[in-house]
Amino acid sequence: MNRTAISIFGEFPFGANPLRRTNIFIAILLTLTGCAAMPPRPTASVISSREARSQEFCALRAKARGYADTDLAISCRRRENSAEARAKSTPISGDVDHACEEIATYGGTGGPFSWSVYMDCIDDSI
Repeated sequence: MNRTAISIFGEFPFGANPLRRTNIFIAILLTLTGCAAMPPRPTASVISSREARSQEFCALRAKARGYADTDLAISCRRRENSAEARAKSTPISGDVDHACEEIATYGGTGGPFSWSVYMDCIDDSI
């Protein structure tokens, strides 16, 4: 009885179909290109730090206007929350992020931070 082996991979040894290898290579290349094209985002710890500093910013504005000025504090928080939401949904490069954080931070590193000033800077840089 004469048996012949039939390859399930076609005529190419060990399944080395060049078209299939090319497609896999292109898929990997496109995936890596997509990852490289995305700008780095600020980390969660940076954003939470900015959130606390933004609350401090609004509290200082309300105190400067008059300690009982709750309307100013509420409108400031609304404006800051809106700007923060925009910042989280906008692709921002690391260099622009760092430069705009310096502009939006009052009194030096770690001082009160304004999301609205930060987003004004981002808008101006685009």
